Amino acid sequence: MKINLHAGHNPEHMVGSGAYDLLSESTENRLIVAEMIRVLKLNGHTVYDCTVNNGTSQRDILQKICAKCNAHDVDLDISVHLNCGVSDHKGDRKVTGFEVYATSTAGIKGEVASRMRKKMAAIGFTDRGTIIRNNLYYLNHTKNKAILIEVCFVDDKDDYNLYKKVGHKKIAQELVKAILNKSTITIEEKPTLPKLPVDGKKYWMIGDGRDTRFTVYDVTQIKAIQRCFNHLGIKDEDGKKLGVNGYYGPKTASCTSAFQEMHGLPVNGKFGNLCLGVMTELMK
Repeated sequence: MKINLHAGHNPEHMVGSGAYDLLSESTENRLIVAEMIRVLKLNGHTVYDCTVNNGTSQRDILQKICAKCNAHDVDLDISVHLNCGVSDHKGDRKVTGFEVYATSTAGIKGEVASRMRKKMAAIGFTDRGTIIRNNLYYLNHTKNKAILIEVCFVDDKDDYNLYKKVGHKKIAQELVKAILNKSTITIEEKPTLPKLPVDGKKYWMIGDGRDTRFTVYDVTQIKAIQRCFNHLGIKDEDGKKLGVNGYYGPKTASCTSAFQEMHGLPVNGKFGNLCLGVMTELMK
């Protein structure tokens, strides 16, 4: 697919910067858009960032956004916003929720809008529906099919709590699933495979009248092992992901042992050619 995507409004603290309360619309929608762009590209799709950061007025922002969008022939234009207007700062245990604006629900606009609403409802945001609007500048001045989404309400404590709990990355990833009509998508790039050996080299250090032999390890390759274990979901002895620190300590060794046991290799906690061979196949 080819997608135009942008965060509505100027950046925070500028003219036309959008809603601001418990959440800042212009901060959060840029985070959401950045993650959506990353994931769409990672999954092999073409996406253009049409966000505007230098508008001189609300009208100027809209004109510049539409000019950017209209420079590309795409399947869909998507404008990302956060809503306001409920002034529920204490919380009433009701999430005001997610909605989509469009000039019609025909074709791809209605299909994507419906899937987005279902995905957002599944993670807790009330479905406020697809609302037909024929008086929004953006929807009326884009040459491609276009929708405008309102993720949640910046002035609703319940929306705020749910947004913070779920996080902008999860929200963005669910929106991408809706765009692509997929239940699963790739959200992480495959890390580079390590190169053996990783043991390091022995060196002599002279000091205090004694000769001391020490080992300098290949930190880059140990980090590669740690990243690959994390990508493959191999956890340490405490059931946690490895820290990528270049130190082949007990936690990395426990992951290696778990990996060896899982794939029928001799279990010794040392990452060698047998481990690398299996890892190479799994990472294809």
